[in-house]
Amino acid sequence: MTQHHTFTSRDHRFQVALPAFALAEMVRLAQAAGQDETGGILVGQYTPDHRTALITRAEPPPSDSRSGPTWFQRGVTGVKDILNRLWIAPTRTYYLGEWHYHPHASASASRTDDHTMKCSELRDGFGCAEPILVILGGDPYGAVHLHAYVFPTPVTRVQLFEEESRGT
Repeated sequence: MTQHHTFTSRDHRFQVALPAFALAEMVRLAQAAGQDETGGILVGQYTPDHRTALITRAEPPPSDSRSGPTWFQRGVTGVKDILNRLWIAPTRTYYLGEWHYHPHASASASRTDDHTMKCSELRDGFGCAEPILVILGGDPYGAVHLHAYVFPTPVTRVQLFEEESRGT
């Protein structure tokens, strides 16, 4: 039985399902980043009613990404190629949003995170009207914390709250 994390908005309009294997990949990449932030894109599918985003992959940072202890700039090298391959795969998946790691810090979104998620590239360039942001904070060798958000408009951020972890 695979465990997953489910995040839901207070009004139940938005929901994100993050499987344990995707979280494990994020933690592994955070460990490899050491004291620097890291991140990448999230890909997956939507349920038929489009209420739930089902994350199927947390991609590693592209090779041209840059980071430091308190900042991360996701690169672009290879991202379009990855998304094109996933689009034509037998089980089609899509760009859902971004993830990143705040080393030994809160998983709360910052103003910089808000600005990044509200940029038109995510909406227009990737065809994502409501991009998701998942932030991993804390110690990747110990206790980690997760926060998830959805950005339904360029001016709005909606926090999603974690429900009890459950099996699938």
